Amino acid sequence: MRLNYNFILLLACLIAIFFLFLFSKLISAVFAVVFLIFWILATASPKIHIFGAVINHGSRKSKKVALTFDDGPYGSASEKILDILKEKNAKATFFVLGNNAGKYPRILKRMTAEGHLVGNHSLDHSSLLFLKSRKNYLKNMTASEENIFSVLGKRPRFFRPPWGLKYPEMMAALESKGYLVILWDIITLDPFSWAGKKIILRKIMNNLRPGSIIALHDGRDTKIDYPRNNIIEALPEIIDGIRAKGFEIAPLDQLIGEKAYF
Repeated sequence: MRLNYNFILLLACLIAIFFLFLFSKLISAVFAVVFLIFWILATASPKIHIFGAVINHGSRKSKKVALTFDDGPYGSASEKILDILKEKNAKATFFVLGNNAGKYPRILKRMTAEGHLVGNHSLDHSSLLFLKSRKNYLKNMTASEENIFSVLGKRPRFFRPPWGLKYPEMMAALESKGYLVILWDIITLDPFSWAGKKIILRKIMNNLRPGSIIALHDGRDTKIDYPRNNIIEALPEIIDGIRAKGFEIAPLDQLIGEKAYF
């Protein structure tokens, strides 16, 4: 019988709150609020790894950074991003959705043919995937992996959870199968069409550090025909700006020193 870490942690905290309540309602209320804040931060922040091992940057001693793109393949948007990367001779990692991989196999093949890496970003970008049981989480992961494998003949080892959300049961499931959870230390508002090129550029350039993993988006969840013009317009200047600061854009596997595929 497998332990459900989500349930155990929540039960332990509820018991603690109950006993505190017996002695002091105020202390109990304060404890509950602090615990809730901590839990939200631990779930959502790429900097907090208490639920399990996460990689959100490479070595801070080397002036190398990695570009990553989520939610693709995404039709013409992904094609245009690949065109820019090819023109600029820059390599990236695409964290793809299994459903989208099945829709756009030609684009998925193009990604690896042009020297980019492919990671797993789940089957369908479910916002509540991180709350599922280990069995159901791995079912989603495996379905996505099989879609990718059927096209590329490779099984990605790098996984990025939807929205970057993590939870004890989810992390235990991924660790049991040998996946590496890859998050970021720079993420922009590029998924939202109202975020213009200047906003995207400013966020990256102001936060760029040695080893940075930059999260961008060539798609938007599993939406259809969602505009990606902002990142397409910004990408050439992002690449030029990174290089102007003396950084090298490196493949993710080289940046973190880990194999990208099983």
